[in-house]
Amino acid sequence: MAPVHQNSGFLSELGDRLPQSPAADAETEAVASTSPLKSASPHFIELPPLAEGRKAVIGVCAMDSKARSQAMAAVLNGLVATNRYSVVFFGEKTILDEAIEQWPTCDFLISFFSHGFPLEKALQYTRLRKPFSVNSL
Repeated sequence: MAPVHQNSGFLSELGDRLPQSPAADAETEAVASTSPLKSASPHFIELPPLAEGRKAVIGVCAMDSKARSQAMAAVLNGLVATNRYSVVFFGEKTILDEAIEQWPTCDFLISFFSHGFPLEKALQYTRLRKPFSVNSL
């Protein structure tokens, strides 16, 4: 099974993008593996492994004005470009009219409260499906 991230952490991600000498690679890996941030920071988390070749699904549970904003599109397009993630928009009709059991399943949940957003339903969904919440409801 392949993990969502290979060596989660900024240094290893940056190291994958920049050409470096073998000595620099060893130094970057040593710093990344001994960094106190890796264990102390909430940004360095171990994610559950996914089935081989499966992309992690990011669910966007928000009213359409927020879910389809230019800022959200920029973030999601960057994630999709890594070829590790797919995105599913729940949509207002689903959020407002469907039972939470009918909502799409996802590995990660991005959700934003706004006027008309059914916060209690979103909280019930997270208790039922237990996705990794990217932000706090």
